[in-house]
Amino acid sequence: MTQAEAARCLGMTERGYRHLEYGTRNPSHETVQRVNEVFGLSYEDLMYNVPTKNRRRRGDAIA
Repeated sequence: MTQAEAARCLGMTERGYRHLEYGTRNPSHETVQRVNEVFGLSYEDLMYNVPTKNRRRRGDAIA
């Protein structure tokens, strides 16, 4: 998935998404919620990069 596609899925600009991905901006609570809903990543996955049983493996398709 490209950054543009991810941004579109989250309802944000590509530039805003890049800031989140690169860690140059902190996500709002609402953005964390959307990421959780859209990509199935937990708060711990996003904030601490802690694997959980629901975490997708690299290469898994996001439908």
